[in-house]
Parts: sequence; structure tokens; C-alpha cells
Amino acid sequence: MNKKIIAIIIVILLVIVGVFAYTQLNTDNTVKVGKNSKISIPEGFKLDKVKGAKTYLKNDVTTLSIKEVENPEPLNTLLQAYNTSYSEKYTVETGEKTVGDTPVVWGCQKDGDKLIAYDYWYEKNEKTYHITLIKENNETAIDSIINSTS
Repeated sequence: MNKKIIAIIIVILLVIVGVFAYTQLNTDNTVKVGKNSKISIPEGFKLDKVKGAKTYLKNDVTTLSIKEVENPEPLNTLLQAYNTSYSEKYTVETGEKTVGDTPVVWGCQKDGDKLIAYDYWYEKNEKTYHITLIKENNETAIDSIINSTS
């Protein structure tokens, strides 16, 4: 066989092995949120899809979405608007907490004992983010996302 053909085949095989190794061994478990932000995917979750401005993550029980809020208002104003929007149809609970040094406000919609959604808003790096969880709350995942936002 011609040495040139053997060299081309070896280069192609090295590229294939390199791509495979990168995809299998890449431990960078981050995804883009908004224009320039990233979060680490919480343990047990995987990237579901990115649709428009929202990034969707899921596990066996919970689906969550996160987005950078355009034209953000103060966190308490966002929480008041949430309460107004959902309080006629659902039981709404709201609250505040701190994750690390990051203030967080949250709201929960319930229909009787059935959870409809949990929503969280937080400000980090001069941006406001909104997380929505469907089916089940997972504060460990929320705290992980908030702490990893960069």
C-alpha cells in the first residue's frame, strides 16, 4: 500500500478516536443559559433541550427550566406579580431564602395537595434568572444551579 494512503487512514482513525474520547471523557457538565452565562447540571439531571431562551433539564421525577430574565424588575416585584397571576386559580405560597450569598425568592402553585410548579428567581453577576420546576421540588438541584451560575 502506498505510504500516503496509510498516513491518511491513520489521521482519520486518530480523529475518530479523538472525537470519541472527547465525547466520552468530557466531564464539563455545564450548559449555557442566556447570552453569556453557564450553570453546572445538578447531579442526577441531564440536559433535555434548549428552546429559545430556556434551558431544560430533567431527571426521572422533575423537569426544570432556567432562563435569564429580560428586563428584570426587583425580586420582590417579580414575586408580587407571580402571586397576582396565580392566586385566583391556585393556592400560592411564597418565600425568600439565601443560597450562599445569593438572595432568592420563590413561589409555589398548588391545586389542593397537588403541586403544579415551583418558581425561583435570583440575581447573580448583575443578571436575574428564573427557574421553574414541574412535578416535584428539588432544593438540592436549585441550590446547585444557583451556586454554579457564572
